[in-house]
Amino acid sequence: MLSSTARMRLGAGAPLPLCQRALRGSPSVEIQVNAGAAGLAREVGRLIVGLWPPCDAGAPSSTSRRDMPRWIPWLLGGLVVWGSASAAPSLVLVVRHAERAAEPAGDPTLTPEGAERAALLAQIGSDAGIDAIVTSHWRRTQETAAPLARARGLTPQVVAIRKGELPAHVAEVAAAVQRLSGRVLVVGHSNTVAEIVKALSGRAVPAPCENQFGWAYVVQPVVDAGGSAAVMRLQYGAPNPVCGEH
Repeated sequence: MLSSTARMRLGAGAPLPLCQRALRGSPSVEIQVNAGAAGLAREVGRLIVGLWPPCDAGAPSSTSRRDMPRWIPWLLGGLVVWGSASAAPSLVLVVRHAERAAEPAGDPTLTPEGAERAALLAQIGSDAGIDAIVTSHWRRTQETAAPLARARGLTPQVVAIRKGELPAHVAEVAAAVQRLSGRVLVVGHSNTVAEIVKALSGRAVPAPCENQFGWAYVVQPVVDAGGSAAVMRLQYGAPNPVCGEH
């Protein structure tokens, strides 16, 4: 059985030692996925929507990237539908905006590296079946979400950040998400994503450092028998640097 916080790295061909029973016993699972190569985007998308083999019925307790598609019949028995039916979203993917330029200082656009990360997020979000998008009013969050919005034919819902009212913004984002259904992407900032995850799940998670843009937090907001939601943390795209490095 996995501990309350389990870590692993998934590379090309690496084993995926997880199954549904382990996940159900670990409502907070941290999975670090180095998916810099576009070829892994589909696997990461499947990872997000709960493509794990069951632990019983003769299925193995681990699988490789090569073998993952054969477990598609068990998709609806995975993490995404774990819990009772609800009008609330079935899954929320919370990310920080991608890498931003230094100028203009007030409302910068994405750098080429940021645009590349946004494109990968679009692949992952498309494979994950994202149904709705929520961003802030800042350009960098909207540009991060734009490739996925185009790919899925979605119009992002914009929740503005008013000066000095960050807690109110977090509450408004959480309320907006709870009014949605299906799978939702939220694009926020280094000082909002962890608070948004906590508002949706009741779980404290590490906030990204100022120089980190690759963390993605996956929230299963359906409350389980223990009174808490499931949370995972993924790393996608170019690896996050150590906090404080430039």
